[in-house]
Amino acid sequence: MALPPGSVPAGAAGLTGSPDGSTTKADIFGPACSSKPSRFLTAAESAELLDTAVTVFAPADEALGDTDPEPILRRHVIGKRYDAKGLAVAGSVPSLDSTGGPVKIDGFGENMTIDGAKILCGNVPERNATVFVIDKVLKPKSA
Repeated sequence: MALPPGSVPAGAAGLTGSPDGSTTKADIFGPACSSKPSRFLTAAESAELLDTAVTVFAPADEALGDTDPEPILRRHVIGKRYDAKGLAVAGSVPSLDSTGGPVKIDGFGENMTIDGAKILCGNVPERNATVFVIDKVLKPKSA
């Protein structure tokens, strides 16, 4: 369920907001922001998915395990740049994997989930992306 703009607490962690979804280091929030999901981000960059303004739900390296990131990349990338506040208001967003259905956003700030995955670290600024490190791999919706 999407949250109306006025119902998202403005001072909540991760909800500073910007019109274009850009973030700065000051906007970062979450319990586990010490390391980036390097395997996933490297694969996304190699596939040229980070060349335009996007939002990335990147599984932590531990969550990725032995999974090859290449086949799942498009499910984890949104073709528009959102910050946490924008995601909370949207409620669901289409991923680049159009066959997998929209990605569902619940809650806000440190309690936000992405298709049930907990955010370990959110609003991480990258050159052309806002990154949310999540605790599991997103699966496409079954038909």
